[in-house]
Amino acid sequence: KRTLVVRFGKEKMCDFYLGVSILVGLTFIKMMLISGRMLPFLWVLSAIPVLLVLWNILLMWQGRYQDAKRLDLICRNTLFVNLLITMILTLQQTLHLSHLVR
Repeated sequence: KRTLVVRFGKEKMCDFYLGVSILVGLTFIKMMLISGRMLPFLWVLSAIPVLLVLWNILLMWQGRYQDAKRLDLICRNTLFVNLLITMILTLQQTLHLSHLVR
């Protein structure tokens, strides 16, 4: 088994995960702010991945990744964050481009 967690250890990978999560959250917020005019439902929808990122950061910072059930929750949240950010940015760009074509 040659995963990053095995190679570098849980604590170092927790720090890495925290750093990447913060970077993803801030980058997503920046993308939403610079993307121009957005429909209100996209702003509401955008809160979901940001809150999931914050929840994961809190769980990781508390060391909850040591518990298997909490680690499953963190992994599930991460999957939802990835899917939601992709969906929201795709919707935003599609709506923005359709507005330009009119």
